[in-house]
Amino acid sequence: MNTVAEKPSSAFPLWLLGCTALWGVGMWAWYANSHSKDGWSQTPLPWMLVLVATPFLCVVAAIALLRARHRSAQRLTWLDWCALVAGTVAVAVGALLLIMVAGNMRGMGIL
Repeated sequence: MNTVAEKPSSAFPLWLLGCTALWGVGMWAWYANSHSKDGWSQTPLPWMLVLVATPFLCVVAAIALLRARHRSAQRLTWLDWCALVAGTVAVAVGALLLIMVAGNMRGMGIL
């Protein structure tokens, strides 16, 4: 029996907000290290992995949230909307960051 369809959990928006908050901390670490002489490549590897992985987790959490609300025929709450907007920002800025990094790597001859 599918428990998500019976009683949608409020954990999905909290999970999405948590992923976005973790992404924000990773973005702060990237920004703090991007002004060094080595640029963005000075950012520690764990924070770069956070910047790359959390937008994917945001997409997964958003899909899970929308499916749970759809299956239970409930409308999205204000917390759901806030979580979806925050996740969208993380995904959009994360994609922009990856494009910038790929462009820098191409300029250095790595790609």
